[in-house]
Amino acid sequence: MIFAGIEFSAHNPGSLQLNSCPIYYSQPYLKQIETEISSFYAIKKDTQQILIVIHFQVLNNQAISLRNAPFGGIHFEHAIETSVFEAFMNFIVTKLKSKRINEIVIKTAPPCYHDHSHLHWESLNKLGFTNSQDDINHHIEIAQPKITEQLSHMQKRRLEKCKKANFQFRKESPTELKRVYNFIVDCRKEKQQSVSVSLNKLDRLMRLLPDSYLIFCCYDGQRLIAATICVVVNDLVLYNFFPSSKATYNTYSPMVFLISNLYEYCVHYNLKILDLGTSMLDNAPNDKLIAFKNRVGGIATKRSIYSMKL
Repeated sequence: MIFAGIEFSAHNPGSLQLNSCPIYYSQPYLKQIETEISSFYAIKKDTQQILIVIHFQVLNNQAISLRNAPFGGIHFEHAIETSVFEAFMNFIVTKLKSKRINEIVIKTAPPCYHDHSHLHWESLNKLGFTNSQDDINHHIEIAQPKITEQLSHMQKRRLEKCKKANFQFRKESPTELKRVYNFIVDCRKEKQQSVSVSLNKLDRLMRLLPDSYLIFCCYDGQRLIAATICVVVNDLVLYNFFPSSKATYNTYSPMVFLISNLYEYCVHYNLKILDLGTSMLDNAPNDKLIAFKNRVGGIATKRSIYSMKL
């Protein structure tokens, strides 16, 4: 299908390149997904430039973008007119109907990842999608050399307490994954928090995308007290994906120390956003987590989920 010089395709364009596209749209990430993938592209016909891309996991007559990723909604490489977006979405709906799909679910990225998608969400409602869920997401903008100015007074005091205790921060080798993963799982069990990803999956992702999945730890001497696995989602965003800390160190709040150092890592590598992830518990706002992220300078936005019955 061609719309005003823009071609809509359900086939991989192969050599076409994406600039700031999140890794969840990359071929290495998609190849490790075991379920069927249906991909759609809007391409400028004369230059073969990708304008929009979306991938769906297809299982049990349901198409989700994406089921196993934090998000996987519609990625806009460039701003487009609303009429083009609506034509593209109609093209997708028609193609998925032909595959006997009975429901489409689109998990959008938080707005800090892009500049254009928010212009078109009203069109989804017009086309028959409903806003089925809004998750609260927090991110920190990397605006200063240090995070200090963005911290609340309480968190500034706790950060200073961690520094006076000579806590150490370091980036770990991928060979440390099992040790760090088990530490994070133990810490989360202590705090009755869920574990959303298996060791096997993380190991597979780190092997496929070694420059994108990173391990960071904080130590009191030789003792591991806080850790996280982060994702370099694109050339702008570091996602604090899988963090936790020892409950016995709560009076220090080593998570503030960890976030402060992740902020400095972003400064060093010219990343612009530190994504702190969603602040939800059983599909409801987690007030305690929201309060913490607010105190470390987090900006709250919505990560929306849209669905349509076919």
